[in-house]
Amino acid sequence: MLFIRMLLLAVLLALGSQEHPALAQSAPWADSASVTITYVKQPLNAPLILAKALGMYEEEFESAGYTVKWADLSTAAAQARALREGTVQFASVIGWDGVLLARSRGEPIKAISVFARAPNAFCLMTKNPSVTSVADLKGRTVAGPKGAQLYLLLLMTLERAGLAATDVAFVDMQLPQALTTLLSGGVDAALLAGVGKIQAQAEGARALVCGDGLSIGLMFTAVNENFARAHPDLVRRYIAVHNRALAFLQANPGKAREIITRETGLTEQEVERLLPEYDFTPAVTDSDKQYLASAQEFLSRKGLLTRHVDFGGIFWH
Repeated sequence: MLFIRMLLLAVLLALGSQEHPALAQSAPWADSASVTITYVKQPLNAPLILAKALGMYEEEFESAGYTVKWADLSTAAAQARALREGTVQFASVIGWDGVLLARSRGEPIKAISVFARAPNAFCLMTKNPSVTSVADLKGRTVAGPKGAQLYLLLLMTLERAGLAATDVAFVDMQLPQALTTLLSGGVDAALLAGVGKIQAQAEGARALVCGDGLSIGLMFTAVNENFARAHPDLVRRYIAVHNRALAFLQANPGKAREIITRETGLTEQEVERLLPEYDFTPAVTDSDKQYLASAQEFLSRKGLLTRHVDFGGIFWH
């Protein structure tokens, strides 16, 4: 039991920083003439890719006297830390887990909108013919990124199959390495997302489980609430650009696929196949809140969350 608690604590540490939050002790953005946005392309964050490629944020913010900077931070923990410290103003695509864990630590992070829901984009996959169900993974090796939504999907999947995290040998790998290792037979299963899932399927791998009621692949756009309180106009400008990017995606699907192909290195066929797996509707729904409540309960039950989050305060509006 002690070992399991230590393992779960390690997951929590990976999911988010344990540093004491500096709520409003300093505000490096207070007198700044620039805004910094994180740029997260994977698995297939189409509206953000389009907005950046078309210079939409630069056009909007420069008209208000601000320059735009981009930060290459992809993990929820890194983005949450940058928001807290004020080095980033907009975490463009941050997992629900990053927002929830930051709020549970009392950090001033708020979601301003949903970026995407993509349950079928996140999967646990295998190429081993002797593995026909999640239960068959007992005593076997699974690869994937620890401290991310995919890893939480694995924990939820194992629990539903009556297994504990310690029933599998987990190897922490980034997605490209996990894909390569799965295809070479080096592991029995791997956590994959987006184009990695498609590439694995093309090589004969199959999904044991995707979101499947366990994870909706919920991603937010988030801000430091002190920044949002000081600059609500900039938050509104950000949201307006995001909505314009969504409108472009819907009105110009062919041109959008061409841009996304160029920016990501995917083929147009891969982009066309992946896009339908994403719901980019930005409004927070009752279903989103119900999922967050169930996810919070799971984290609490596993000892990963020490304080419940009030969902009335997690969203900007």
